[in-house]
Amino acid sequence: MDQAYLQILLEKHSKNTCTPEEQQLLFDWLQTIEAKNAGAMEDFLPGEWAKIKAGTWQKVKPTSKVRSMYKRWMVAAATIGVAAVSTVLYLNKHHSKRLVVTNTQPAVQIVYLPDSSMVVVAPGAEIAYNEGFEGNERKVEVNKGTALFDVKPNFSKPFIVQNDDVQTQVLGTAFKVEYNKTFKLHRVSVSSGKVRVVDANNKGYILHPSEYITIDKEKVLIGKVDVKDVDAFRNNELVLRDANLQTLVHTLQLHYHVAVKTSSDLRAGNITFRVPATMGLPALLEVIEKISYQPKLHFQLKGEELFIY
Repeated sequence: MDQAYLQILLEKHSKNTCTPEEQQLLFDWLQTIEAKNAGAMEDFLPGEWAKIKAGTWQKVKPTSKVRSMYKRWMVAAATIGVAAVSTVLYLNKHHSKRLVVTNTQPAVQIVYLPDSSMVVVAPGAEIAYNEGFEGNERKVEVNKGTALFDVKPNFSKPFIVQNDDVQTQVLGTAFKVEYNKTFKLHRVSVSSGKVRVVDANNKGYILHPSEYITIDKEKVLIGKVDVKDVDAFRNNELVLRDANLQTLVHTLQLHYHVAVKTSSDLRAGNITFRVPATMGLPALLEVIEKISYQPKLHFQLKGEELFIY
């Protein structure tokens, strides 16, 4: 169902102005959503979803009690309906709601956090956080993939991004976090403000605008990056500028989740490109082969392994 039309139907339902045909459309849509998100509706409305499926929703007169249930149900439906753009699930833990957002679409997704900070979530990426940011910190986990953060300042409540054993601490800034769990590869790039990145050995690194840090297992690399290239991610673009082979390898591992092997000098190269982030790996490799020089790069892709020579 078209998202705009769905929103219209949800608003009409909240005002109890849906026609029987429109109610049937909503019911059919919800059945489809449930099929794709097994158990999610029951998590939202324990005991009530079974009644809805049994046809109670269609048959019961709209009494005030039922309208109250409908309202709760439609809030849940609206939330789960975001599955057309991403998978969103609430998890109860110690009486606070846990929100996990997984972007399953080819375009980036905008997520607003409880403090109005914004996260741009890359395709295939996943973030998680507690609803309400309870306690004395604002903590978000990047479970996989890439996310760009634009953080609202709050000096009394630090903002923390956790991905596995690496932590990024900020007060108010814009920065990008990239994480590949398989390769234990982390990269943080700063657009504005200042962040402190703490590695698995509890060693801290301060980053300023136009700086990035890559943590490859226990190897640490700090370098410069153009702020415009960091922000290009908002437009679903993948950008490298004057990058050596090491930076290219890290980018391919983070963006395409492939194991990269090469015996070439990782310090060599001067690679620049700007492509849609949705471009497939074979197509990008063809572009790099054409533009690369000193050294001229060649690629061989075998399954999930990429050989550069």
